[in-house]
Amino acid sequence: MAGVLFITPYDPKNWEQRDAGEVPKIFAVDVEEFKVQLKNRWPTSEIRYAPSDAQVLIDWSLAPTDSAYGLNGSLFSDHETLTIETGVENNLVEFILWYRKFIIYKYKLYIFNDVSFERLELTDKTDASEVKTFIFKQ
Repeated sequence: MAGVLFITPYDPKNWEQRDAGEVPKIFAVDVEEFKVQLKNRWPTSEIRYAPSDAQVLIDWSLAPTDSAYGLNGSLFSDHETLTIETGVENNLVEFILWYRKFIIYKYKLYIFNDVSFERLELTDKTDASEVKTFIFKQ
């Protein structure tokens, strides 16, 4: 995995040729519900609130004491943009599919990395092999 992965409700292809400027609010992740669901799925996960002046609302880590199973990311203060900074393949793919189920399917989600506008739309039919192919071809 190269760089940082982003998951947003916005298609990055729309930003490729222009400045996106103000974008409409599509949904808002409920941070408390995110924390509960994350802890239910990964009991050893940790969530930390960022300082109030940060662009990031929370940072999270799955299995923070086990680098063989760890995964780190952030939820931005817009309550829509999620990043994944580091992770191992099995947890990475599992988290991405879990997050797709966490956000109700009526909302589109796109995953892309910080060095490309290539993206994968995450749908209710997206499977682990599609996610792996997309992430590791980058």
